Amino acid sequence: MKIEGTNERIEVISKAQKNVKLLGEMSRVNSGLRFPKRLLKSIMLKNGIRMLEIHDLRRGYDMASEYLKKEAFRETDGRRTTKEKAFVKDFKREFTRESMSDCWVGPFQVDLLVHTVRGANFHAISYEIDGGIHNDPQRALRDNFKEEYLRERFGIITKRVENHDIKNGVVRREVTALRNLPAPDSRTKANLLRSIYIETIAVAEEISIRIHEERPSILEQMLDVDRKVLEEMAHATTRSMRVSGVHDSKSLKFINRNYHGGV
Repeated sequence: MKIEGTNERIEVISKAQKNVKLLGEMSRVNSGLRFPKRLLKSIMLKNGIRMLEIHDLRRGYDMASEYLKKEAFRETDGRRTTKEKAFVKDFKREFTRESMSDCWVGPFQVDLLVHTVRGANFHAISYEIDGGIHNDPQRALRDNFKEEYLRERFGIITKRVENHDIKNGVVRREVTALRNLPAPDSRTKANLLRSIYIETIAVAEEISIRIHEERPSILEQMLDVDRKVLEEMAHATTRSMRVSGVHDSKSLKFINRNYHGGV
């Protein structure tokens, strides 16, 4: 089963929010024992589940990425084009800061993600290598939604590179521009990665339940619990947040603002 259209992605992001909230509460720094956490923590303690560290989220993210690559939201047949390979190889040779290639951010696959900082709304750059397929109207609609989602949710801006520009010095120009930007501090980078990990895991969880309802879901495998416990934890989290007046996540705000009534 493939879930490909823009509307399907909006629906998946929207329905994944309960698990975004759950994972956020399970991994929040300085969590304390304020009222919204007590019910969730009691369920976790009863089932031997500990608070999640960044390496736990990374492990879950790797599981989620592998699942998404195999099962859904595949932009192509999963193989990079020659032009994409050339761009990524040349870029990584010229630019020594850490970057992520062929990675997942929520329901979208990104060709190259470079961490950088330039104010509160600009935490990373996503490079997308565009061929003729991106001229298709449906694909263009999906690309536009992807750009908005990355920018609004994570502060990631998108730069598009045409296939025919790859051999015209575009890598060197981009690397020169990036070197003039400040490197990310460790806290900013960790917060961005944490958000990416959580949202990608939550999206993969929503899809894994839809496609293989009878199999253990991504979160069931990650936390080593059964679905009943997971649903209890998710319910406790959404109930606690509603009682405490915590607002919707950035993703849900983005969807409500831009696609009201479309989900």
